[in-house]
Amino acid sequence: MLTIQDLADLLGTTVRGVRLRIELLDDLVSPHLHRGSRNEILVDQAGVALLQRLEELRKTRQLPLRDAAKVMREELIPISNVNARKTEETLTSSLPTEALENEEASNSWALKLLIEELRKSNEELRKERDKWQELALRLQNRVEELERLALPSPKDQKPWWARGIFRWLWG
Repeated sequence: MLTIQDLADLLGTTVRGVRLRIELLDDLVSPHLHRGSRNEILVDQAGVALLQRLEELRKTRQLPLRDAAKVMREELIPISNVNARKTEETLTSSLPTEALENEEASNSWALKLLIEELRKSNEELRKERDKWQELALRLQNRVEELERLALPSPKDQKPWWARGIFRWLWG
């Protein structure tokens, strides 16, 4: 998850510019916004992908931000219409499964980009999990070695003054 400042650095804009982009795509980005420990706004990978696509549209087509947001909404709306149509068609069974698979294969760039981001983050999490698991196993082995090498606990000995002359008193 990235903070607003991280997004500003990533997108090459200011914090205010990132906030404006989030405001323009509020209904699309809001599910991907979270609050951090210091009440800071955090954006997950899917939200980052949406904001990067907005910036890409703005730069490649040389559009103002508001127009780029409109174009992006138009790109994403057919996805929801296609999904609604798919559910209707599967209920009526008018299309063969091959046609549905072809429609699914032709989904927009956003879904493919989001899936790729999820795969990357999943792989990173797996690597991190394996690293910590390996560290825990090494520490456990080290503790077992130290337990074997540990000296037995000392016998209950009397202080030095009780071992000499006064030994016959305590016998």
